[in-house]
Amino acid sequence: MNMIPPEHQLVRVDAEIAIEMVNYDQMETRAWRHAFAAEKFPLKDQKILSIVTSQAYSWSGKVTTMETLQAVAAYFNISIDSADRHLRKLERLYLVQVQNEDRGNVWHWNLMNRRVQRMIEHVAALKKTIRQVIELQIAHPDQPAIGKELLPDGVYFNVVHNKLQRDEQTGKEV
Repeated sequence: MNMIPPEHQLVRVDAEIAIEMVNYDQMETRAWRHAFAAEKFPLKDQKILSIVTSQAYSWSGKVTTMETLQAVAAYFNISIDSADRHLRKLERLYLVQVQNEDRGNVWHWNLMNRRVQRMIEHVAALKKTIRQVIELQIAHPDQPAIGKELLPDGVYFNVVHNKLQRDEQTGKEV
């Protein structure tokens, strides 16, 4: 008889935990792809744009390049050089480095233009709706498509739906 030590036994989580742990992240990434009309939109790019957007607000667009590099490096636990490479990858796509009008020798990162700003605003609006959808999913885990109509095509995700489909296909709960 194969005895599995208690610390290695199969662990089951309920629908609420699965929804909390997976659905928001999945839908957030899909929201970025939708807003930026991109097939892929890596998590690192999402977070860098979030950092620059935050700094554009909190520093009125005047945060220095070094402060942005330090924030990106700290967030990802990477070197300043690596942070610089990641920012430069997004330069000319979504970001621009501009000279500070008040102090001509200081440069800072900012969103490239109003088009990028509108895309960021669209992501923010979708994230609000996603939070509402998550609440609906948790309240009604037996309805795998609940809230789907609130989001654009391709943004909705529900891990419960995937499990229910597998259960249906196999004829038993997996």
